[in-house]
Amino acid sequence: MKRDLKCLRCQTSMIEGKILDARYLAPSVWVDGVPKMGWLGPKVNTADVKKLRSFRCPKCGYVETNAPA
Repeated sequence: MKRDLKCLRCQTSMIEGKILDARYLAPSVWVDGVPKMGWLGPKVNTADVKKLRSFRCPKCGYVETNAPA
C-alpha cells in the first residue's frame, strides 16, 4: 500500500528515493545488532537485513529513512 507521506517540518508531500552506499554503489540496508567483521567485510545473517526506504521533501530538503517491518 502506497500512501502520501508528508514532511514533518513543512507538511509538503515527500518523494521516494534511494541513499546509495558510496563504496559499493548499492542501496544502504539496516542490519539488526553489530555485525562481525570478516576478510571481505561485515558478516551478516540475511534474515537480519532490512531494506531501507528513504524520502526527501522537495521544499525544505528534510530526509526521512525507515526500515519497514
